[in-house]
Amino acid sequence: MGKGKTKRLLKYKNQLTKHHIIPSSRGGKSLESNICMVPRYKHEQYHILFGNRVPEEIIDYLVRDFWGNRIDYVQKYLNERDLY
Repeated sequence: MGKGKTKRLLKYKNQLTKHHIIPSSRGGKSLESNICMVPRYKHEQYHILFGNRVPEEIIDYLVRDFWGNRIDYVQKYLNERDLY
């Protein structure tokens, strides 16, 4: 890979974009409380995996399709970690 292409990829990788927590297509507003800045490449990956789901739908999707409906374990883990 040439130096020019590598430099462009690094710039692209480090470029920040606005991400709506509640997607604007789902009624989310462009307010500071609903927007976070994320690297462009992660933002694209997020939407590939989660589409335009809202946070509650993402949790349901993960529990159902990735964690074998183990909501009890997930809740216990979150409580132990005191994340929220």
